[in-house]
Amino acid sequence: MLTPLLELLESSMARHGWSGRMFGARQWLRGGSLASMRATPVSVVAIRRDVQPDSPCDVFDLLKKEDVPFQSILADIWGEDDMTASGAQENGADVHLVLSSSAPWYTAFNLGAACAGGELLVFLSGAATPQAGLLAAYRGIFQAHPETLAARGVLHIPGLEDCACQVTGSFALADETEFWPVDLDENMAVRSETFFALGGFDESLLGGYGALDFSIRLFGRRPDFCCQRYEPRARVVLEAPAKPGLPLEDYLLQRQRAWLQLNDSLKRYLELYGKFWLEHAREERP
Repeated sequence: MLTPLLELLESSMARHGWSGRMFGARQWLRGGSLASMRATPVSVVAIRRDVQPDSPCDVFDLLKKEDVPFQSILADIWGEDDMTASGAQENGADVHLVLSSSAPWYTAFNLGAACAGGELLVFLSGAATPQAGLLAAYRGIFQAHPETLAARGVLHIPGLEDCACQVTGSFALADETEFWPVDLDENMAVRSETFFALGGFDESLLGGYGALDFSIRLFGRRPDFCCQRYEPRARVVLEAPAKPGLPLEDYLLQRQRAWLQLNDSLKRYLELYGKFWLEHAREERP
């Protein structure tokens, strides 16, 4: 089962100038399936960590209720390396990647994206539940505002409605916010050309703020607030305590460790970046 996936990854990485990453792809890929490579404008990449081979993924079934065609890509980091990929075809994905338990978190994001053929990449947590209208909201904001290169939505965790972990990294923002850094790994969209040109996610980072790191690099390339937007109609719900491998306390601690790592690498300017955006968002309000 690996040969079609490796061939797909190799051709895609060569096309995007990522050929040097094939060594890593061969190292981390353990199994999966390639059911279809249908051409659609939107590719949805769902990421899961520490999952069991029989764990269902309802993300794509829920999204199919919308009238928005999309390519479905599931990237799983399974809990144990000795598992076989026998359950790889049971998740309803066009492409399913099964990665080693030691694979870096953002490697899963990048490999999933490398399998995508759409002009718009939507990244979602495979443990979350997308709410109705998510794909239509993302498609609409990119069509209505052609200057938009990336956008993020809302992550709702019951019981943490007002949680804002840092100046950036808020799970939800005021609905009237238009421009905001793409700082939410679990629910974001980006033009594929932009994603590959910037090298995708930094695979050396801990899981939690790779999207914020991507936002910073994007702003460095295009210092225009209009390029990154907030779309409150693109919502996902995360019932963390009920999801295998994702207890809420561990999830929040992981985000805090990721924040500290990224902040240290940026010489502790990370909070200034968030405040910079916050001040601009206030200026834009009527």
